[in-house]
Amino acid sequence: MFRSGRGRGWAWLATAGLCLGAMGCAGEGAARPVADAPVGEGGAGDNPPAEPVRARPLARIVGAAETGPTVVPVVIAGGWGEPGGTVRVRTEHGEEVDARLVRLGGAGETVAPPSGFEAWFGVVTPRRPWWGVELGAGAFDWGSERGSGDSRSVWMGPERVRVMRAHEGNESRGGGAESVARMGALGEWLRAAGPSQAWRVAATDWDGVGLDAAADAAARPWRAALARLGSASPELLARVRGRLTTMLDIGPGVTAPGWDPRGEESDALLASLLAAGTDTGELAGRAETWLESCPSCLVWVVDDGGIPVVGGVGGITTLAVANLTGERMAARAGSGPAGAHEGGEPRSIGPSSVAFLTATGPAVGGAEGERVFVRVRAGRKTYEREILPTAIRARPPGVALGPLLADWSLASLHAQGKGESSAAQDPPLLAPATTALLHADPDASAPAASDGTPGAWLIYVECAGVDGGGSSDGPDVVRVWLGPYQAARNVLRVTSDGLVRDERELIREARGEATSTGGAETDRRVRVSRTARGWSAWIPVPAGAIDADGVLRVGLERSVAGVGRGSWPRPMLPWQREPGRALIDTRAWRGTR
Repeated sequence: MFRSGRGRGWAWLATAGLCLGAMGCAGEGAARPVADAPVGEGGAGDNPPAEPVRARPLARIVGAAETGPTVVPVVIAGGWGEPGGTVRVRTEHGEEVDARLVRLGGAGETVAPPSGFEAWFGVVTPRRPWWGVELGAGAFDWGSERGSGDSRSVWMGPERVRVMRAHEGNESRGGGAESVARMGALGEWLRAAGPSQAWRVAATDWDGVGLDAAADAAARPWRAALARLGSASPELLARVRGRLTTMLDIGPGVTAPGWDPRGEESDALLASLLAAGTDTGELAGRAETWLESCPSCLVWVVDDGGIPVVGGVGGITTLAVANLTGERMAARAGSGPAGAHEGGEPRSIGPSSVAFLTATGPAVGGAEGERVFVRVRAGRKTYEREILPTAIRARPPGVALGPLLADWSLASLHAQGKGESSAAQDPPLLAPATTALLHADPDASAPAASDGTPGAWLIYVECAGVDGGGSSDGPDVVRVWLGPYQAARNVLRVTSDGLVRDERELIREARGEATSTGGAETDRRVRVSRTARGWSAWIPVPAGAIDADGVLRVGLERSVAGVGRGSWPRPMLPWQREPGRALIDTRAWRGTR
């Protein structure tokens, strides 16, 4: 659902008294708490933790070791771990046992994550060294039978971990991390992700390659499962491997994972492939069913109407389509009221690639309340996304521009595609909270037009501080993009000290034009207010930013060092250069001054 000033944005502003009156509202984007599995309070170095260390499993399914203890990779929070510390876990029989905390290699290794890594995976992934919880061989009563699908469970706090005793499969070892590095972009992402995603090396041509002991523990059952599938159908094995390690060509110089990182679907596949007594025909059927259930595309709205209609009024919508399959597909897009069919010229999208389509977007002066959907026909499926049907009418007290949305993550795009819930169909709000209000400037010297349209406009922006504080550890920047999408007239860069710079160099660079080192002559100051809770600014809208028909195309972006980025009216990919635009009909204000 499009979050416009008429919906969530204005209601949020009204109830919060603008965001600075209720800074706690930023909690929607907060990280989930880790599982409650206390570890001994030992620390590291001269900085002991203030509270017990807690551990959360990084894999829902691990392979039982043939000999010796079984290791569950974990993330540590609340302090530092200490080798030899204990973690209390519960077996499937309700028995509580103490497991040992161990360090799983990689000590001292620095892995530089790819660009956009943390935003794309939607988490701040811990850096090495990795930790694991070591379960002794006596923790499981396997019985006398040795079936390939034997499974036991342990709980760490509220989270369940399945331990699979898989005895068949390719247990060979490749060249370790060096081999993974030679895998190119996939290897870079897996090395940075660590155990939570690095098990996927088992699904590559580097069979059995382990990054370290932590990744190996998560990859062991996959080596066995994929070996079983390979014996049933080499063709299905290749297709499953491709879906588990899909890398998307997103744009110039950007290649990033396209799989669902949450793991529920892959866990279900793993469990079914390792089920005891499954014959080759059933294995092939389960793999085929899983492949058919996988999404073939991800579809999202990039810009609602920021590209002007040639010879008319309104805007053109831009959509992105990510082809998750290994085959080329045709796609086309169209828009209209509910029940309309997709139209437009088809476009060919290469395997594992992202392409951009356009369709009719918002009109100016159209009927309010009508719902308009963009429909994309890609391959054999149709995808539907709602857009704003008409330009937002500017009326007192103003038009809400916000709140800002965090960048798209891989998980949020997959959730939107499945329509899991209304909340899942959008990324979370940017934390710290940010919103804005466009309104006529009552103190402007510029006279109103003859039809009563205000002569000058202001954008009032409010920015909550980091963790409720009034400042951040680094730059805190708001950018106001004015004018058509991909052809902005102004990019106003605003900082908390009231300094505004029109970053025209960014516009020239985006257009591929020559840039210079100048730009300081465009600097100026605007009115700001700073409190313990955050800061706010009043930003004049340049007169040339509004089209001759009274339409203002506007998008907002805020970047907070060490925290992240948010935008309005649509979220952006982590690598996206500029936000989409909303259309504001400023002439609707006429006669109300």
